[in-house]
Amino acid sequence: MNTTRDRSGQVVSEGDTVRVLSIDAALIGSLDPDDKTKVASMVGLCLRVSEVNEVGHAVVEQWWRDGPDASVSHSIGLAPDEIERVEPSNRQREGSGS
Repeated sequence: MNTTRDRSGQVVSEGDTVRVLSIDAALIGSLDPDDKTKVASMVGLCLRVSEVNEVGHAVVEQWWRDGPDASVSHSIGLAPDEIERVEPSNRQREGSGS
């Protein structure tokens, strides 16, 4: 299993929860307006790490309702300086999928 570290040097593995501290402005700038709003709203959320990719980024995913019968999601890889590992008792603003 791959691991990475957060901004404080704590080890982060698949299944851990991290708080999204920031998202690269170039990534957000490359998205269409609706996706920009959704992805930017991930900052501050506590999300589960689905994997640590080959470049050492923690991959997280967030789902949103996109109408009464549709949902949309975004998965992004976050660098260590963009995340903070959180313990279960410190999960505030956890992703709700709304």
